[in-house]
Amino acid sequence: MIYSSAVNFLESLANLSRGEQTGDYMLQNKKNNPQIYLKRLGYFLNLLNNPHQPQGNYQPKYIHITGTSGKGTVCALMQTILMYAGCKVGAYFSPHPIESYERIRIMETANTTNQNNNKTMKQCNKEKYISKTDFARLVENIKHGLDICAALSPFGLPSYFEIFLSLAFLYFKEQKCDYVVLEVGCGGRYDATNIISKSELSIITNIGDDHRQIIGPKLVDIAFEKAGIIKKHGKVLIGHSIQGKIKQVIQREADRQKASLITFDHQILDCYIVKLLNCFNNPHVGANLCVRPNLCVRPPVGANLRVRPDNKIIEQYSNEIIAARAAEILNISTKIIQKALNNFTPLPCRFEIKQIKTSNRGLRTIILDGAHNPDKIKWLYNQIVNWLNQNAKSEKKQKNWLIFGASENKNWTKMLKTILPISHKILLTRHLVSLRKCTEPKKMFDYIKKYQKQNRPQIFLDPADALQLALDESAEGDLIVITGSLFLAGYLRKILGNLT
Repeated sequence: MIYSSAVNFLESLANLSRGEQTGDYMLQNKKNNPQIYLKRLGYFLNLLNNPHQPQGNYQPKYIHITGTSGKGTVCALMQTILMYAGCKVGAYFSPHPIESYERIRIMETANTTNQNNNKTMKQCNKEKYISKTDFARLVENIKHGLDICAALSPFGLPSYFEIFLSLAFLYFKEQKCDYVVLEVGCGGRYDATNIISKSELSIITNIGDDHRQIIGPKLVDIAFEKAGIIKKHGKVLIGHSIQGKIKQVIQREADRQKASLITFDHQILDCYIVKLLNCFNNPHVGANLCVRPNLCVRPPVGANLRVRPDNKIIEQYSNEIIAARAAEILNISTKIIQKALNNFTPLPCRFEIKQIKTSNRGLRTIILDGAHNPDKIKWLYNQIVNWLNQNAKSEKKQKNWLIFGASENKNWTKMLKTILPISHKILLTRHLVSLRKCTEPKKMFDYIKKYQKQNRPQIFLDPADALQLALDESAEGDLIVITGSLFLAGYLRKILGNLT
């Protein structure tokens, strides 16, 4: 089996008819018996000899991360920090922006050897996604287990997400990872990643408005589901924005599990902001903490902050603050944490900047961001405003182009309402992933006509056509923002890569 055949095989399983309780957790509304999803995955993993469990000399330590936004970035930050601490670290991300294999990544620090005298020279950092060959091999290896599930499992065939996670567990076991960092797909309590029975640390980044139809409808309901990743006698770190009734829900779950709840008070939050800002002492460092050096609110750097940090600064570095705090809980030194943050490479399509120059149109800036819920769009809006304030040219009127598409189950009206005020040209489209239904562009078109009557949007069923129009008609200095879906941003990122 080759890679493309393996991908097609996994995606084709979606065409099988499934019962009401045996479909994809992400595609279901809230059900009376969600435990079936974990039972179904457990049945399949048992056929694979339970690769997620410690066995013999394979004793993985899990870091389990959930939250409405930021969990993917915190997952990547934790993997980087643990690598700089000398560990071999597997990480499972979801969804993937471009290629399927991007969900499964290994990072480790290895020694290089002088070929002339066989002496160890220095350490180098290795980062690799699962290879296409290994991916195809593992898919071939699990097909017999899937056949057994189809014939005998009382819970039905595992979902696409569950199968993919199983592939990750198999690969991490083969690679003998010291740590495995898991990004929750949806919620936590009945998410496939919660098949693990123990973790070194659970992390809840924040609680916001997403997946209400599955884990809501209220924020306290969402908090309850996300708190489900707390393990008995474990530790859980929650982000600084979690307060009030939401925090009480998580505290009750921690108490029930006899787990330690670790929070941020103002003093601790100030301390971590100072530690992060001190990284700016090196002029070559700033780009890594904020994706690009000119995108951040740049506060003064000093040993102390005598006033409360601006909320924009806290928001800017929220993911780094959580990751640094988590690393210290794992007894990783400040020196290693700062080194890791200084050298951190952001994930694709997370406020990713590209610049395209053509002979007839000049230089255009493109921002790719997979923001797909109101919280993420709000963060993106603030980042764009910062960028515009620092990069707008006073001598000419700059236009901002918006290429937007969203999945059907997202709060796209609230997302559009946030991003439209800074958008002059609006191109509505869709992502091309068959496993997820899209919001019809016509629905978004009609909504925008009511909300922003002076600006008539355009519809493109092929997102590549939307991008091409933006490139053909935008002028030098214009900004093109691609957002609303990680699938959409990833697809157009690949096209842009071919152009550059």
